[in-house]
Amino acid sequence: MFRKLVIAAVAILVGVVVLKHTRLGSDAGSLIQVWWKDATGCMARSVSPETRIKQLRQEVTKIDQDVIAAVNRLIKQKVAHEELRREVDGLHGKQDVRRNELKAMIEALDADTRAVNFKGRPVSADTLQIRLDGLRGEFESGKEALKAKETVLASKGEQIAVAEKQIEKISNRKTELLALVEQLESQLQLLRLKQVENRIEVQDTQVGKCEELANFIRTQLAEEEMKAEVYAKYGLSKAPKAAEHQATSRQESLRAAKAALEDNDAEPKVVTKE
Repeated sequence: MFRKLVIAAVAILVGVVVLKHTRLGSDAGSLIQVWWKDATGCMARSVSPETRIKQLRQEVTKIDQDVIAAVNRLIKQKVAHEELRREVDGLHGKQDVRRNELKAMIEALDADTRAVNFKGRPVSADTLQIRLDGLRGEFESGKEALKAKETVLASKGEQIAVAEKQIEKISNRKTELLALVEQLESQLQLLRLKQVENRIEVQDTQVGKCEELANFIRTQLAEEEMKAEVYAKYGLSKAPKAAEHQATSRQESLRAAKAALEDNDAEPKVVTKE
């Protein structure tokens, strides 16, 4: 595919050079976009289903990266949430101590005397009142701080719950996608199997061999018939049968032999000089 993209890019580049020297140069940008879209679309359609399924499986496995990143953020949020919770628990403890001291001071000052007994010790009412006012301020400030931190704690808890649900949803979706990939692979295997089964290949080699032999015999017979006709036309028929030859040639042989003898007797003798 990369090679095809390079070829398409080179072709488009050549087209740009041509467009710059023609009257269509002003429309070069839009034409290039159209060409590139057509080229990439054509290559996308040429990709086989097997390759697409492998691509889908690869993309599904990348979901783990998103899950890992989300889990790492979730861990940090949980740690921060736990630290804030401990801080809130500590503030609750401090507020409980302040509340108990305020109650004790209020109870001691309710006696309305110049000297009061606080925690088993005599303390002037004025001094205890000053301490009461200061402790009340700390208690009220702590109450506001505790309220704000509890709000933040609750918000962080909600964020953690949402994040956990999202991570769980992504993980479940990944499992579903992997099952879908396997389903697509099985579907593709069945499709390829059907394509092979539907492609019935009939071996006609022997049939062709028989037809070739039959054509050869047909031609051979035609040649023999033609040869017989032509031989007969030009007197090139084969020699008579042996029986016919014996029936006619004996008398001729005798006459020929007697004639040869008579001719031999009639010839003059040649006298040789000694």
